[in-house]
Amino acid sequence: MILENKVDANIRCLALDNADKEVIDGLVESTVENFTRNLLLIGCIVHESHDWKEIESTQIKHFKNACEQQGVENYCLIVNDTYTQSVYKTELMPVFAINFFALDCCYRINYLDQKTNLSWNSKAEKPLLLTGKSEKINRIGLLALLKKENLLDDVIYSFFPSRSNLKETEKIYNQFLSFPFRKFCKKYKTSPDNVEVSDTENGSHYSGYPFDSDLYRNTLFSVISESNFESGVIWITEKTYKTIANRHPFVMAGQPYALQYLRKLGFHTFEEFCYVKDYDRILDNKQRLEAVLLNIKNLNKELRKNKTKVQQYVEENYNTLNMLFYRELAQVQYFNNKDFFHSFFKLNRIMN
Repeated sequence: MILENKVDANIRCLALDNADKEVIDGLVESTVENFTRNLLLIGCIVHESHDWKEIESTQIKHFKNACEQQGVENYCLIVNDTYTQSVYKTELMPVFAINFFALDCCYRINYLDQKTNLSWNSKAEKPLLLTGKSEKINRIGLLALLKKENLLDDVIYSFFPSRSNLKETEKIYNQFLSFPFRKFCKKYKTSPDNVEVSDTENGSHYSGYPFDSDLYRNTLFSVISESNFESGVIWITEKTYKTIANRHPFVMAGQPYALQYLRKLGFHTFEEFCYVKDYDRILDNKQRLEAVLLNIKNLNKELRKNKTKVQQYVEENYNTLNMLFYRELAQVQYFNNKDFFHSFFKLNRIMN
């Protein structure tokens, strides 16, 4: 397989997330019908933290076979950065691993006119807690703990209880609070920026975009309830990168060692201002969540006391995110092709 010097080829991006064999066959066939010469097909699997060994059997092999059946000589994959943490590596085709959610965040800001907060507001009073699917301990569990401590009124938060996950949400909620769950849902359901969240039999969903930059402008720091909370492959999504893009200090309600991962990327992670400074290394989920709660309760004072340093850190984080964008793009030579560059982000854009 010859992939060198293909920047000027007919490069076509195929979004393969959640695609089955029939869909993959159809995508490859229809693309070949339109572009028969000098064709390079790039399959993209970027949206989830995957078991890559399983993905090879369910998607990557199908993509390879479809390309061979259609006579495509040049093909490869672009995957997300969880692939780099996996011990399993495919030998079926070349693979380029990128930090998709960081790239997607910067692309929206640079090319889709997504507005961001331009400066940290050290005079703001409340933290910001934007959740998503409620049936996670670091969402409904954290909201329940804040209610238990009579702190919900001191936080700007979102809460989207979904019909499809209500039982699982209630099960987690009951581990933390005796206040009636249905009453809690009715009283505390809220969307501070009036986003539209899909609520279907497959669950609730909100891509995180577009966001209202005023939410960050009018709050002091973010409590990031990341997609994963369990130990394992570190999975950092738009929830973190849009916080950084909006120049917010933050507490991470995420996986153990998520902050360590961010520091390796060059970001400040603000533990020095926290009451429980080592909370990123706490493996027990409930204990880590309780440490997050303590940090929420105590961070206002420390951030204001150190506002010069915090201001410096949020600006450095914003600049580091932009440098990460260009560094990640440089790893994949095909992004130099303008048409492919824009089609990649359009086809892989997660919609509400």
